Formats: sequence, structure tokens, C-alpha cells
Amino acid sequence: MKNRRILRILIVATLLACLVIALGACRKKNPTPDPQPDPQPDPQPSVSEKAKVNVNFVNWDGSILYITQVEAGGVADYAGETPKKASTKDTEYTFVGWEYNGIVFNTIPAVNKDTVFRASFKESVRKYTITFKVNGKNITAEFEYGQTPVYRGETYFKINNDIYKIGGWSSEFVPVTQNATYTAQLTLVQEGADDVALITFKVDEDSITEMVKVGTIPSFYGTPYRQERAECRYEFVGWSDGSNVYTPETLPPASDSVTYYAVFETIYKSFSVSFNVEGETVYQVDVTYGQSPTYDKSLFVKRSDEKYDYELSGWSIYDENYGLSLPAIYQNVTFEARFEKIVRNYQLTINYYANGQLVDSYSQIFSYGDNYNIRSPEKSGYKPNAAYLSGIVTQNTVLTVEYSAYDDWNGSTTSSFVGSGTKTSPYKISTAEDLARLAAEVNKGNSFSGKYFEMTTNIDLANTAWTAIGSYSNRFDGYFDGKGYAIHNLNYSSSIENSDANSGHGLFSTVTGTVKNLSVYGSVSSVAKYTGMVVGNLVGGTVSGCKAYGSVIGFGNVGGVVGLNGGYVSDCVNYARVSDNGSSECYRFGGVVGTATTNGTVANCVNNGTVSVSKGSGYVGGIVGYKENNATVKNCSNYGFVSNTLSYTGGVIGYAVGQSADFTGLYNYAPVNGAKYTAGIVGYNKQTAIKNSDNYGYIKGTTYVAGVVSYTEANTVNCLNLGNVAGTASYVAGVIGSTNGNVDQCVNKGDVYTKSSTAAGVVANVTVNKSAGSANTVTNCVNYGYIKVESTTGNANLGGVVGKAAKATLDNGDYIKPIIENCVNHGTIFSNANYTGGVIGGCDGSIVRNCDNYGSVFASLGTYVGGIAGSNWGYGLVTGCTNYGAVLGGNYVDQICGQLTSTSSAVGNVSNGKLN
Repeated sequence: MKNRRILRILIVATLLACLVIALGACRKKNPTPDPQPDPQPDPQPSVSEKAKVNVNFVNWDGSILYITQVEAGGVADYAGETPKKASTKDTEYTFVGWEYNGIVFNTIPAVNKDTVFRASFKESVRKYTITFKVNGKNITAEFEYGQTPVYRGETYFKINNDIYKIGGWSSEFVPVTQNATYTAQLTLVQEGADDVALITFKVDEDSITEMVKVGTIPSFYGTPYRQERAECRYEFVGWSDGSNVYTPETLPPASDSVTYYAVFETIYKSFSVSFNVEGETVYQVDVTYGQSPTYDKSLFVKRSDEKYDYELSGWSIYDENYGLSLPAIYQNVTFEARFEKIVRNYQLTINYYANGQLVDSYSQIFSYGDNYNIRSPEKSGYKPNAAYLSGIVTQNTVLTVEYSAYDDWNGSTTSSFVGSGTKTSPYKISTAEDLARLAAEVNKGNSFSGKYFEMTTNIDLANTAWTAIGSYSNRFDGYFDGKGYAIHNLNYSSSIENSDANSGHGLFSTVTGTVKNLSVYGSVSSVAKYTGMVVGNLVGGTVSGCKAYGSVIGFGNVGGVVGLNGGYVSDCVNYARVSDNGSSECYRFGGVVGTATTNGTVANCVNNGTVSVSKGSGYVGGIVGYKENNATVKNCSNYGFVSNTLSYTGGVIGYAVGQSADFTGLYNYAPVNGAKYTAGIVGYNKQTAIKNSDNYGYIKGTTYVAGVVSYTEANTVNCLNLGNVAGTASYVAGVIGSTNGNVDQCVNKGDVYTKSSTAAGVVANVTVNKSAGSANTVTNCVNYGYIKVESTTGNANLGGVVGKAAKATLDNGDYIKPIIENCVNHGTIFSNANYTGGVIGGCDGSIVRNCDNYGSVFASLGTYVGGIAGSNWGYGLVTGCTNYGAVLGGNYVDQICGQLTSTSSAVGNVSNGKLN
């Protein structure tokens, strides 16, 4: 600890911003039209990487010296007066630099977020000037308070050829308490001194004078010594008379009085500096005290893995991080290499063959984990064995598409099926004509209930206009097994609603039976409800193991795989782009299912396609757009970009109404852009508990914006947010925007930002359900993210764990108080407005107990700023809490509660942090 403290005080750290090189994707020109996957969203900026950051300079007592703004990553210029701290009688203070997070910088470092620098002073014993009057001369020296003066000058003098010495002083030397003057009293030693010379040897401030006979070589007894310093030692080399330097052996004979000054050679110390990579020493060098070490960057390499390349970005020593330019060295040190993760780029190559000859190729650079959905080019007279190639890039990949002679389908049907339609002898679907016959038969009223169908090969529908299989009145009730084969070039378009308004649109219209193990490539477009690539309307049936590629455009209840699901959808994957048809009345869009209606189930499904809606009433999700009563959604993941200019947007579910089986195992990995009620997992949730679900995507909206759920009336348990969250209005949080249920074991690691108010790392707003008759709780939750409210007016209600929580009053007058318990904040909290706390911003009659804050709380312009609670009023209670963080505020600032009213209490709390 001592070494680290010394290092922190002495090192002049220059913090450099790392330049992150984004490797752009380069693509070989594809000679065929539209070969690209769906466009991805523009990269979203980190919440904490804003154009401007605030930098405040304060004096030792917290008084403001200077305030400025710089671009993130820039260095602030201090234009204020030199900081001062008044001396006392025995102590003086010297300004030495600016302190931040325990480190003192004498050069202001670069900053990436709002920062407060505090003036740092070196404390030393005050010195006073003592004047010695000797033989008509004034000799001055400085001595510390309480130190007894010592005269170190000449003691013998030749006056009018007589020798005198100092025999006493005008007064006794006493410990120094102020400036003082002492006068030497001279005593005659020898009259007539023609044959005597006075030789003075001066070693720094000390001197000794001897009477030497003229012609005699003077000598100094012993070897002069100078106290070594931290950076160097001194070696005596001789004596100087001002013109020449003599060794002790070569001093000339005395001829007249002279003063010799000791001459020393400075020998600087050097220290060993080691450079380690993952604990192993790669390079070692000796560095002179106070110099910065140099090194060859190419020596330090971290082996790439499948996902990342690693580039040296800086160095660490103890718990301090530096850039590539290292600080001056003042002791033996070991630097540990820090590496920036750079997502690896891989090349995807697709070779197209016809009759064994290479006829075309496609090449594109992707980052690890990117999805691709590449349409095979058209070749006159030929059809590909895969109309689309889709997948996730994890390495350099070469794929092959084989073209075979094109069997042009004109919409005709076969006269009969091969097979008997039983489970052991299913009807064979081998051609487009077979599939068209199935559509014709079902549309005439044959449901094929209890009958089995089985594909025997890939089928190409040749982009010929397709008539969906069945309608709401004539439903398919049989078993259709794709056996892993694909249907290519589906072209379905409906310009008017069917006469039967509930008919679905897609490969199948309305299904009460089973469709499974099938991939469908193509385009489905409808101006009606219930639109999906595979099934438009699933009424009590099953769709499993199906994949959709291409595009799906619809009006309402639109999904990449299934439009409306009243049955069981499982193990399906969507790569298709899902979008609205531009109608002002559009609604309910999902990457896999548009709407999961009553008793419908969506399980083990994945969306990789973009879901983009700009018109209508909203309800948009990466997996399900709208979940109705008793519908179940579980174990699903979204990787596709979700964009909605309207309300109710979720990375997995847009809107969920009614109580049903818990939402569990839901994951979002993609950016989600929405308006009101936008979240990484569920946009808006009424009564279904959310458990064991994580968000990794960047979430952006207006009001009610969160990493997991924007608004919920049910419990939220064991959920994690790692994505950044940004809103333009209120109720913005890492996990939940507003809850009327319990929250337990939830963690936020993303940054949270809003331009308005009411924001938090875990829950922005905790309400009370009066009808429930019990308190809502937030327990065992942790925030690690950086939380910021930009507004400079009004009440921020900004907290590391909870933004605000309010009590409710029952009819009988009893209070129901929300409880925030066993929660911890590690993140930095920044606000320009009122009610800012390390754990909770506004505690309006709630109970906060056994919570800890480790993060810094900065609200230099705000009122009611606390390490635990910004405000505690309305019969609130804060108890058993500990603050370890620094707290900076404008007015009413405290390590526990910034505001504590007479009706509230704060008891049994511990203040281990500091007030700035």
C-alpha cells in the first residue's frame, strides 16, 4: 500500500484515449442483383460517449474554481486562478496538482465523462528566515518552525592583518517561531598574521576555517559527504576555488586566504521495469530515475481466439491503468499489458456451379457473429439448389451452390398424389405441381384431416404467383413434413382482403394440423391480417422446425414464420425481413410470430431478421409482436435489429397482456429502437412474471425505456442487462422502467442515459398496487453501469439502484411502503438536477435498508444529493446502509440522505465515503 501511495503521488500520468479502428467490410462486386442481406442499423454510440462532458475544478474545501466543457476524450484547459490554501503559524501548503480518484495529476489528463478535479496541496512545516550578521555581512538561512538555528558559515576572519573568531552571539539561539536576527561577537585570536592564511572548506551549507601557515599545503580531515536523494547519490571528486578543481592530493600551498567548495558528481539511480503479458515477463529494462521507459510494441502479443483479435492498448500497475505512453519511473515496477478486443473479420465466399463449371462467385467480409442471408443469383435456364444461403459467421467459410436445369412451373397441378396419405405411406410432395395440387384440394374443402404429406426434395416455385394452401373456412388439418427440404422462390401477394376476413396469407393460409421441418425462401406481401412466410393463421395446430428467408410485408398480425398463432410454434428460425405495408392502421409485428393469441405457445425460437415498422399502432417484437391472455413465450432469442417509430417495442416481445406461464429464457442480442415503452426483452408487460432473461443489445426510446422491461405489473427475477439504454424522457433504467411488482436478483452492467428525469441502474420507478394490499420490493439487485440525467431543471430522481419509490395509503389510513433491501451500487451517478442518490434518488415514504453504495455521486448543480438517498421524506426510512463513495452536490449534501425531513428517519447507517 505504501509503494502504491508513493507511486500515485509521484507519477505524472498521461492518460491517452485509445483509437478504436473499425474494420469496414469490403465486398467483391457481385454480378447478380440484390445479393446483400438485410441492412443492419447504424452502430449505436455508447451512452457514456457524448459529444461534450463537464469538467469542474474545485478547491480543497469544495469551492468552485472553474467550470468548462470538452469533447469526450479531450483535455480541459484550466483558466482559473492558481489554487491557494492559507498557511498556519507552523504549516504551509503548496499546490501540487489536481486530484481525481485518489491520484494527483500535475498535468490535467484526458476525460471521457463528467469529471470533478480537486486541488491538491503538499503540506510541509512552515519555514522562517534567520539572519546572521557576521563581520559586517548579512547571511540568511531558512529553518523550519520549532527548529533551533545553526550557523554554518565562516568562523575565522583576517581584519587589518589580525585574526578574529566568533566568540559568541548577541543572544542565545532559540527554536524558530518567526523571522529573527542574530549578531556575531568577534574575539581577537592573533595579532599580526603575515605568515598565516585562512583556508575555508565549504561543504554545501557547512564550512570550517583553519589557520594555515603560508607555504603549507592545507588539508581537510575526512571525506566530504552529501546526503543521497531518492533519485541519485553523490560522489566527492575534489575542491574548487572558483577557477580550478583540485583533488585532495593536489591542493596548492597556502599563500593567501581562500575558500574551497566541495565538488560532487551526481550518479542517478536506475530501476528495473518489467513488462508482463498475462503474468509472464516478456521484456525487462533498466530505467533512470524520473525517466519514462520505452519498449517495442511488437513484442507484446496476445493470441487471437475465434471471436477476437487483441491489440495492445495500454498498461496497468497495481489498480491504475495507463495508455501506451508510460509514466516516469521512481522505483522497481512491473507493468501488466492490457489488450483491446477487436472483433475478428472473416471472409464468406460462395461459389456457384452449373454443370460442374464455376459460373459465378460472391465474397464479403463479415465480423464474427454476423448473420448473413445471401440470395443466389438468377441464371437463365437454371435453378439453384439453395435460393438463399443463411447462417452466422464464425470463421472463413467457402460455400457452394449447385445449379440444375430449370424446370419452369406454370402453375399447373398433378392429377394425383403418390402414396396413400397414411403415416407409413404418406403422400409424396416432389414437385411444384404436387404442392399446387395440395393447395387446390384444400381450397375446395378437403382438410386432409388425419392425412400425412412428406416432401422428397427441394421444390422451386419459380416466382410464379402462389395461391395459399387453404383459407379460414377451408383449413389444412393434415400432417405436412418437409423432411428438412426447402421451398424456393415463393411469390405470394394479396392486394385485397380475402372474402373470408380471417384467412391467413403465406405458403399456408390457415392451419389446424401440423407443418414441420420445412424451409421457405421467398416473398410474402399482403394488405390483410394474418401474414407469415410459412403459415398466416395457425388455429390450434403446430408449426415446428421451420425456417423463413426473404421478406414478409403485411398489415396486422405479421410474423416471419407465422402471422397469428393460436397453436404451438417451436424450434423455428426466421431470417426474413418483416415490415409493414405503409398503412396507418398497421399493428402487431414479430420476427417469428406476429401475435400469440389465447393458449398459443412460442418456444425455442430464434429471429435473425430485421423487424422494421414505421406506421400504425406499434406492438413490435423480435420474436412476438403481441402476446394475448394465456399465451406462452419461452426460451427464445433475438439477433435481428428491431425498429419501431411507435409504442410498445421489445427485443423479444413488444406487448404482453394477461397472466400466463412465466417468461423464462428470453434473450436479446440486437439493437432495439422504439418510442414509448421500449425494452430489450418485453416492451410492455401487464401480468406475466419475467425470469432468467438477459439483454445484450443497445436500447433506445423516448419514455419508459429499459434493458429488460419498460413497464410491468408482475415480478421480475434474476434478469441481466448488459446493453446501454438511452431515453429522451422519463422512466429510463438498466432493467425496468417502472414496476408494480417485485424485483429480485437483477443486475445491470449497461450505461443508462436520459435527457429528462427518473432514471436508475435497476428500476427507475417503483409504484404500489393498492389492491394487492402489500408492498412491492426491490431486493438483492446490483448496478455497475454509469447513470446520467442530463436535464438541469426539475427533479432528477436519479439513483444507482432505484430512481424513485413512493408510498400508498389504504382506505383505513395504513401505509404500504415499497422496500429496497440488500442492494448495491458500484456505478458512477451524474446529475445536473435535484434528488440524486447512490442507491435511490427520491425516497418518498419507502424503506431502504441494508444497501451499500460504492459509486461516486456527482450532482454539483443539484439539491438533495446523498450517498444512499437523494431525498428521504414522507415517512421514509433509511437504515443499515453504508456509503463508500464520494458525494458532490450543490445544496443539502450528505453521505447518507441529502434531504431528511422531520417525518422521515435515517438510523444505523455508516459513512465511509467522503463529501467533496
